[in-house]
Amino acid sequence: MKKFLCVVLALCMVLALAACGDDGDDNVQPSGTDVYPNGVTPTDLDTSTPEPTPEPEDLNTLTIKGIIDMIKNGQITGMGYEGFSYEDGKLVLTDVHLSDDSASGPIVSFDGGDLEIVISGDCSITTVAGVPVIAGGEGCSLTISGDGTLTLSADAAAAIDVSGNVTVNCGLNATGAPATSSAGVTAGDGFSITANEEGNLVVSAA
Repeated sequence: MKKFLCVVLALCMVLALAACGDDGDDNVQPSGTDVYPNGVTPTDLDTSTPEPTPEPEDLNTLTIKGIIDMIKNGQITGMGYEGFSYEDGKLVLTDVHLSDDSASGPIVSFDGGDLEIVISGDCSITTVAGVPVIAGGEGCSLTISGDGTLTLSADAAAAIDVSGNVTVNCGLNATGAPATSSAGVTAGDGFSITANEEGNLVVSAA
């Protein structure tokens, strides 16, 4: 009889402990896991709206010195270089004086569209070792404008290496081998081409 009562008592204790362990809450996150009960995940709980992708620029890429991407995959990166800024769809050069024999590529290179460079103040850029100063992708054209003057010099390379047209609306003196490889050079209103030889291109106020 005593053994029977002990077995009954033990069975009651097991049932009581099992009842205390089940609180009926199915929505508590299991400890040490990233999965919530009932198939809910942390991603499902995120109700924030992602920021929209900005409108792409007209250029696919715009790179300074071969390593600084101002535009990449059509998007402005926020990166820059002293004297170079990208404003309202134009590359602005302000009082740039740069002589670079260590550039990983052209000082200014662009692709995927046409580029306008605005010159502010007196700017000069020199490259050596066969590196162009300005280079554009296949079919890209270049416009150089502004109220400043620009002097370009390249050694064993075209100072302006673009396959499209070059339009100049500011004072420009470019020397290279050749000065430009473009399809053609045009001076804008108020300017004229005073020299356009194999290694020298000069645009002055008319």
